Amino acid sequence: MRSLYDIHEGGPQSDRKTVEQFATQWHATDWQHAEDHWTSLVGEVLKAKDMEAHSPTEALRRAEAVILDLLAVALSRPNSRCPVCARCR
Repeated sequence: MRSLYDIHEGGPQSDRKTVEQFATQWHATDWQHAEDHWTSLVGEVLKAKDMEAHSPTEALRRAEAVILDLLAVALSRPNSRCPVCARCR
C-alpha cells in the first residue's frame, strides 16, 4: 500500500491535495495519525467481496483510488470528519 507520504510526494496534484487536506484538516497535521486512518480505510475497501475478482495488486490500486475519491468529496463538505475518527468518538 502506498503511504500518504508517497502519494503526497509523487501522486497527481488532485491526490496530493486530498492527502494533505486529510492530514491537516481532519488530523491537525498529525501525519502518523492520518496514516493509521488511511491504512484502516483502504483495508476496509479491500475486504469488499468484489475485490476478490482482482489480483492483489489491482485490488490494492482500486481500494486506494476509491478512498482517495471518497475523501476528496468528503473533505469539501463543511463540518465533515474523518470516518475513522467519527467511529472512535
